[in-house]
Amino acid sequence: MKKFIAFIGLLFLIYNSFADESTYYPGYSLSNVQQNSGGFTGDLTMISPGPYGDDIPNLSLNVEYQTETRVRIKIYDPNNARWEVPKIKLIQIKSNLNQIKLNQIKLNQRELNNEVLFNTTPPDTHDYNGLIFENLYIEINSKTAKNPNIYGLGERIYDFKLNTSNHTYVMFTKDNGNEEDVNLYGVHPFYIELREETHLFHGVFILNSNAMDVTLNPDHLTYRTIGGILDIYIFTGVSIDDVISQYTDLVGKPPMIPYFALGFHQCRWGYKDLDVCKTVVEQYKAHQLPLDTFWMDIDYMDEHKDFTFDPVNYPQEEVKEFVEQLHEDNQHYVIILDPGIKVEEGYAPYDDGISDGIFIISADTKLPYTAPVWPGECNFPDFTNPKTYSYWSKFIQQIFDEGIILDGLWVDMNELVTFDSSEELSESSESKKVERDSINLPYVPGGVNLNYRTVNLSAIHNTSIAFNLHSMYGFMEAKATASILTETKKTRIFVISRSTYAGHGHHAFHWLGDNYSTYKSMATSIQGILNMNMFGIPLVGADICGFSGNTTAELCARWIELGSFYPFSRDHNSIGMKSQELYALGDQVTNISRNVLLNRYSLIPYYYTLFYYSHEIGTPIWRALVYDFPEDPNTYSIDKQFLVGNALLVTPVLEEGATSVEGYFPNSDWYDYWSGEKILTKNSTLTFGKNLTLDAPLDKINVAIRGGYIIPKQEPALTTAESRNNSFELLAAIDSETGSASGKLFFDDGISLDTSQNSSSLIFELTYFSGFSYFETYILESNYDLLNHVLLDKMTFYGVDNITTLWVNNIKYPFEYDSTLKVLRIKGLNLSLNERFQIIWKTN
Repeated sequence: MKKFIAFIGLLFLIYNSFADESTYYPGYSLSNVQQNSGGFTGDLTMISPGPYGDDIPNLSLNVEYQTETRVRIKIYDPNNARWEVPKIKLIQIKSNLNQIKLNQIKLNQRELNNEVLFNTTPPDTHDYNGLIFENLYIEINSKTAKNPNIYGLGERIYDFKLNTSNHTYVMFTKDNGNEEDVNLYGVHPFYIELREETHLFHGVFILNSNAMDVTLNPDHLTYRTIGGILDIYIFTGVSIDDVISQYTDLVGKPPMIPYFALGFHQCRWGYKDLDVCKTVVEQYKAHQLPLDTFWMDIDYMDEHKDFTFDPVNYPQEEVKEFVEQLHEDNQHYVIILDPGIKVEEGYAPYDDGISDGIFIISADTKLPYTAPVWPGECNFPDFTNPKTYSYWSKFIQQIFDEGIILDGLWVDMNELVTFDSSEELSESSESKKVERDSINLPYVPGGVNLNYRTVNLSAIHNTSIAFNLHSMYGFMEAKATASILTETKKTRIFVISRSTYAGHGHHAFHWLGDNYSTYKSMATSIQGILNMNMFGIPLVGADICGFSGNTTAELCARWIELGSFYPFSRDHNSIGMKSQELYALGDQVTNISRNVLLNRYSLIPYYYTLFYYSHEIGTPIWRALVYDFPEDPNTYSIDKQFLVGNALLVTPVLEEGATSVEGYFPNSDWYDYWSGEKILTKNSTLTFGKNLTLDAPLDKINVAIRGGYIIPKQEPALTTAESRNNSFELLAAIDSETGSASGKLFFDDGISLDTSQNSSSLIFELTYFSGFSYFETYILESNYDLLNHVLLDKMTFYGVDNITTLWVNNIKYPFEYDSTLKVLRIKGLNLSLNERFQIIWKTN
């Protein structure tokens, strides 16, 4: 059993990296260490001040061994309350304290190798600091492995494996478009490190919502934040799933998604009227392109005001009829909401907001904070105010009461974005100028104006000020919106938010924001989706074919091939740009789109099962290759390929004009997903895999299925509702060493809040014994009647040796066998998945 060993520092030696390099700071001494049943406490006393002044001379240290694989280290001011992120549930399972030594802070795990995971002790050379704790500046360092393999610290567009050559990552929510290597829409101060010597993972999370820098160096990392406290969690484990599961235990597991969320979605900013929307839906059907959900961007609003419909271009009664027709056709409807409420007397959301007192307050004027967004001058709901929930609920409910039944909501601009900035203020805007100077920061993470195009950090919320709450605004809005939809619909929620914070994935989902119609944006979407899955937000995607700029037929074809494998798959582009609906770019793009989307719909049972286990355990849907092959250093930096679950390896084309693609295949059995042709055979004498060049004509995306896995599929249709009623297929790829394979299926009604009722769970296993292969099903739950009527029709096996005879439930049965590809196909089975069955074949 894994145990913690912790060492707590008697002396924090502090070196000020911002001052003269010869200056050192002795820091804090530790005294009065008291052991308790689940950890220990101590007092920290400052020896000399830090670099910026206003030091906090006396601190408290609290170390909790919360579980056998999770520890919490909290350093705070015991005499004055400071901002702490609220309502993060802690699992209070205590393990016995193993050891205390009063010489340094370290966190040890894994008794077998005595591996140090977190170490704040500065080296003898004083290359970095231990601890600085001032009112507006906190710094702590931790020693890492040499040239560490670190992942996480989002949200940003950057290589999946982070740069550890003195590279700084800023944590502060911002609408920075989709620029590279800057802080974007979300804040997730969580990283995972893979130790190359042991091939083991561990994670570190700092629960702090203030603006922060994290600098990675070849042998240590540095946290610098401007407020709050140090509240650090370390998650140990063996596999990546261990670590992510522990992290989501803390911040919240993902909810179970509604089934339709896995269908294809269409949106655009720039549909000028409802007739255009109707035409888009009709054209998808006419071209036999799958479409589950139609979205409306801000075009539908009256002068861009929330909770309104344009009376000329989107008459409310006609929108109601449009939505009713969508629902009749088994399709769904989602609209956008922005947080800015227009300052306009007579506009109910403004009038009620004023009378209810729910808007964020200006620190200078003590009136509702005002700044321009899409409708003009706006006020902003304060989602820390309990009254805001009923206010927001009232106007969402009003849409339902007026007969427009929403299937989800899309919350945007919630970083929180405004259209004014210090550079754009007129000379008459003196009050705003004063506000922007109201918090004098000695150190600014990122070195940029934190008040630029956002609500000023001095603005007052119910529980604190924007200085502390800024990066949590979108999270709080999404959380409230999701809860309101759940109460209103009594079904699973579907809320997509642009801004996120740690724990967002427990309440809502995400898309990667305003990208570009470029191959670069297509490529970087992979890194973004991998990161969000690491952060516990599995339902995520990027705007397919790009949001800003004009796409091309080739780019859109390549992007829909990739996007058909996104967890959340949506086409969306900007006003004034070339139309890029999947039927709008020519027959070739349309045909490619139809083929890959029908394949996506066939794979939804597999995706849905992955989402169930993500909901139950926290495991990611999209997986970097390093997750499953940590012993292979060739996988550590790969972010142009990805795994869907453990079974599918996708190698997309990401360059213009390419007709082939380079891919890395780790040491395992890999079969071409489409044909069953063997790509690579596992070699037990080797650790590493091979780089391969794959043919990739415009109409093909290379997908491989891994030996040892069985994937459930269904005959696809144009909506998920129709697909759900079609026959099943099982696709199995055999492990060449063992002759075995296994897989799972979870299936339910796709919408009920309680997944334990009206659902079925099955396990499929293929084993090999001396010339005979046995395929059997094991039913864990059998409560969903639809599986008695939607039958298993086909089974396909890749990697099968020559077959002489095959039996289904002890009855001899016909089969098809391709001796060249070694592919076995069985058709016309008509078996209920709610009943156990067995297939046996004999090989010569």
